[in-house]
Amino acid sequence: MGKAKIVEITWLDTYHVGGAGLTRKEVAELRPVSSISYGRLIEETDDYITIASSIMEHGIGGEQPEYREATCIPKVVIQSIRELK
Repeated sequence: MGKAKIVEITWLDTYHVGGAGLTRKEVAELRPVSSISYGRLIEETDDYITIASSIMEHGIGGEQPEYREATCIPKVVIQSIRELK
């Protein structure tokens, strides 16, 4: 198995407030949250990027790698991608 690139992805995530009620003003002040995710680049398409924090070389059934903590991020919310060395 070849080494997958390690990347840092900065992206906008949703922000959710549950439980207590909010005023109209408080709701209007809600904003997406800038998030940073790190991982091995597993797949990149025109629409999304998929990363995983760990790759177990002898994973499921001992035949294929097993990917852990996988995250698929839509490109429309990605602010930047940086390869880490």
